[in-house]
Amino acid sequence: EKRKAKNYKVSETGRGKRYSFKQNQEYNIETVVVADPAMVSYHGAEATRKFILTILNMVYNLFQHKSLGVQINLRVTKLVLLHETPADMYIGHHGEKMLESFCKWQLDEFGKKNDVHMEMSTSWTEEYSAVDAAVLITRYIE
Repeated sequence: EKRKAKNYKVSETGRGKRYSFKQNQEYNIETVVVADPAMVSYHGAEATRKFILTILNMVYNLFQHKSLGVQINLRVTKLVLLHETPADMYIGHHGEKMLESFCKWQLDEFGKKNDVHMEMSTSWTEEYSAVDAAVLITRYIE
């Protein structure tokens, strides 16, 4: 017995095909990308920049796939190559600590300043952030 899923149309061959939703919405994801000192030191500044922009171009192209039903544009608003680790940023083997440290650092560097007290977490609200996403590219190896 073949069951039909709610959003599927079953053809004569028995393979289901999803219905696509036609939406003319366009979304922009404004992104800050930061390469840590280990990345810059190992590859050099220019090679690191080219590497990151190449990877982000691939991600941009993935977001252009018609099956998504919407147009998503990844915009790199700032590319930062760190030659030294900022004093208030932790880069090390403890992933959660590094993520929280980076989130706080990028918020201090690139986020909007306002009078609202915000406890640090791994998520941040749209009203507080000047960008939609921040990405840390690291080559940290221990």
